[in-house]
Amino acid sequence: MLDNSNYTEETKPLFKLFKTEAFRFVVVRYNHYSFVQQLQKDLKTRFSDRPCHIANAKDIDYTQLMKDYLGLGRGFFILEGFDDVLKEDKVDKNSRPEVAANNYRRKDITIGLNLRRDKLAQHPIALIVCVPASADALYAKIMIKKMPDLWSFRSWMLDIEGEISQELVKNPFNTEGVSSLPKEAIEIESDADFLTQKQKELTRLRASLANTPDNEIEYRLTLYPQVVDVEIEIGDYQSALDTLDAWETVAFEDNKDEIWLKKGDVLTTIGKIEQALLLFEKAKDAYTKADNKENLAVSLSRIGNTHAALGNLDKALQFYEDYSKLEKQLYESYPNNVSFKNGLAISYQYLGYTHAALGNLDKALQFYEDDAELTKQLYESYPNNVEFKNNLAISYSKLGETHAALGNLDKALQFYEDDAELTKQLYESYPNNVEFKNNLAISYSKLGSTHAALGNLDKALQFYEDYSKLEKQLYESYPNNVEFKNGLAISYAKLGVFSRDAIKDKTKARLYFKQAETLWLELVRDAPQYVEFQKFLGMVQEILKDL
Repeated sequence: MLDNSNYTEETKPLFKLFKTEAFRFVVVRYNHYSFVQQLQKDLKTRFSDRPCHIANAKDIDYTQLMKDYLGLGRGFFILEGFDDVLKEDKVDKNSRPEVAANNYRRKDITIGLNLRRDKLAQHPIALIVCVPASADALYAKIMIKKMPDLWSFRSWMLDIEGEISQELVKNPFNTEGVSSLPKEAIEIESDADFLTQKQKELTRLRASLANTPDNEIEYRLTLYPQVVDVEIEIGDYQSALDTLDAWETVAFEDNKDEIWLKKGDVLTTIGKIEQALLLFEKAKDAYTKADNKENLAVSLSRIGNTHAALGNLDKALQFYEDYSKLEKQLYESYPNNVSFKNGLAISYQYLGYTHAALGNLDKALQFYEDDAELTKQLYESYPNNVEFKNNLAISYSKLGETHAALGNLDKALQFYEDDAELTKQLYESYPNNVEFKNNLAISYSKLGSTHAALGNLDKALQFYEDYSKLEKQLYESYPNNVEFKNGLAISYAKLGVFSRDAIKDKTKARLYFKQAETLWLELVRDAPQYVEFQKFLGMVQEILKDL
């Protein structure tokens, strides 16, 4: 299990950014390879319709890299070991020819990527380069120097850290230690209808705007925000920016702050964070001058999010504290306002994320508890609100993870049980929602691990079996989804570890490990680009040899 990890906080804004398919250049620094594996897993699960190619910078040249990148078409291109291409080995008269050749290979990659940045940017692919913490401390400076043009396209930079507990060493198939935030509850079947409906709405609004005379400013000002909102909903962010620019030219001065916030949000989504920060600060100054506390709080949260994304956690914490202070004032002045109450809960969640990222687990726990208390009140007041219910499940899961990291297994178990209960209700209410079903499976896996750690072997076995049952159903319903197939293999491997170590039944353990091996053999055959499958296959085959 990965302890004291900031994975969730670091990746939350990244996953939001990836909702729109576009070129991104993302740099990921990590202190343990399991974070890279978890990121790969989350990308494949959250964006299962997009292809994902994984390569190692140590084993590829520029020609092959571009061939693979352009052949991908869309999705995610993950380049591991990128620190290798930033190096340059010393060459002298005694050096082997291979040393100089390797230096040229490295240089070809950095120069080539830099020169072809416009070509790269023509494809809706996220180029994710991974750098271990053991790399040169000045790796970012070196990257800027070697690839200044590509660096200017950088959408995001993550710095993921966490402690690795002995459990991960003992059980290599334990992948739930680093958990990302649950995905949005979206019914897959409705996507096409949604887009068709929104496109029709956008066509109508644009026609109304085009047919409205320029002198009818008041009516045009009601159309611009509607057009922008739909353009954002369908992911046409460049059109949204163009519309916002047009809107700003005719807007009254005291209404431009709304435009700056919206424009900042769009720029954040497409990765232009520094530009967004300037607009958020501009809006903050306007709201401060107008003594508009509600919108000032919104602008402070945006600035906090931006600093967090830029890695300025101390600055982010300062703005989140100011944001929370204002939300608390608003809620105390208007205790019946659901929006203010929810805003305060969200501010506590942000403070929890930031303190956890800074390593202040006790403080993080306090804010998560405050968040859970308010979210629980909201859910109890509005039990049919799916958002509040799912948010409460998230709160319980975060509390469980934090208590587990602090060694409070009994408390962690209680929160995992509360999370599982709510998620089960969501799944039963929306049985066609594969995300709720997958979240429920994951909650069972956490319960199984916690019961096993507490010595409750019968319960642990039951949850592992329930976990495997759900993963099997998901796989059988979506046999082409490699992530569900991999999830089923992991569930078999966990049952194998449990049978071997907890109940000392080698026959049953061998059966589970063989089932896992069969699935991973198929995955390695059908999806050889996934390094994770090859590693798991190697592990389970070694275990079978020992058995």
